[in-house]
Amino acid sequence: MLTPAVAEDLVDPDLYQGIAADKRAYQIGDTVTVYIAERTAAESSAFTDRERELDFNASAYDSTSDHRVGFGFDSESRGEAVTSRRGALQGQLTARVIGYSEVGHLIVKGEQVIVINGEAQSLFIFGTLRPEDISRDNTIYSTRLMDAHIEFVGDGVVGGAQRAGAITWVMRWLGLN
Repeated sequence: MLTPAVAEDLVDPDLYQGIAADKRAYQIGDTVTVYIAERTAAESSAFTDRERELDFNASAYDSTSDHRVGFGFDSESRGEAVTSRRGALQGQLTARVIGYSEVGHLIVKGEQVIVINGEAQSLFIFGTLRPEDISRDNTIYSTRLMDAHIEFVGDGVVGGAQRAGAITWVMRWLGLN
């Protein structure tokens, strides 16, 4: 008598997604593409105006002459300062789900290094997102990330030229530059 063959499942039911299933990231290890579209602008200004005036006058008379003494002091100061900074970063990066927050949000992290002519440019992203903010094509805009940390760093000849040398730094510290 033959015993029937026992087939093992070829599909893990915990990981199975049907052909019509939602392909959005929802578990650790899944990936989501982050469209980075960041713009920042800040401006601060201050103006001060101060004037001070002190006058002292005295007169004395006697029967033969008239004596007058006067003293005056004026002080005036004005100052104005404006500081502004602007920045923009656009790109895209695929990040991996590395964990969950206490309330079920996804924690994502991604990094990309591009080397062009010996110049290394690194793009790093870390943040938390709500699963419902992920679009049907498994993308999200960086503006939807909570506690986002986005960093773009260049290292090489051009990046090195942007940093001040030791002598320039000392002169700036001393107020000479």
